[in-house]
Amino acid sequence: AFVDITIGNNMASMWYEDTRAGTFMLTASDSPTAPDGLTGIEDGTRELTVRHAQHASFHIEASAGGPIGMQTAGVPFGIRIKAVDAYGNTASSFTGAVEISSTSVMMSGGGTSINFSQGELIREITMTSAGSNQKIMVAYQEFSAESNSFAVTHGPVHKFTMTEPHPHTAGGARTPITIYRYDAYDNLVITGTQTVYLYSESLIGSFYLNESGGSPITSVQMSEFYFNEADASV
Repeated sequence: AFVDITIGNNMASMWYEDTRAGTFMLTASDSPTAPDGLTGIEDGTRELTVRHAQHASFHIEASAGGPIGMQTAGVPFGIRIKAVDAYGNTASSFTGAVEISSTSVMMSGGGTSINFSQGELIREITMTSAGSNQKIMVAYQEFSAESNSFAVTHGPVHKFTMTEPHPHTAGGARTPITIYRYDAYDNLVITGTQTVYLYSESLIGSFYLNESGGSPITSVQMSEFYFNEADASV
């Protein structure tokens, strides 16, 4: 679009509107495609500062910018929270403190934050519940926002647990036992190969991979197996 300065007039008036906060150069030029400076008629320029509108919400992202990616239970990571107006501009005048929560158990970083500076806050978060659709939430008075969904994976193997064996009769049918592996935050560890070595206080009891037949084993790689005990006292 353009404006004509008609014969007999030495000026043309209009209004300017913008939704992007920042400082921008406005130009009046005789070029229909782009400002051309001193070529032809010299361009007229003025600098304009567009201030953000009233704080309306928050935006939560990775501390370096962009969506929050996959995280590991128990490992801290940084997030950036921005106070924004209705057009997504950072509301630099906002200096309040917000309440931070998440869909996962938070070991650190949750609760009331420190005050924002220039409309932003960097926060270190540690989440301990594994899951594929975790989110971080922010609340302040009537305003609230949530991050993108991201996965939190389990940490390294921290402990083994065993199911309670059924009562066993000496020389009878083998008793089923299942072993599980967990990280330090009680998340099941579901990836990787783990060799588990098997022991019994009995001098003659044996472990087997199958309910019947087969040879005794002394280790297993996280699968169901059976325990055969000839000594009923164990």
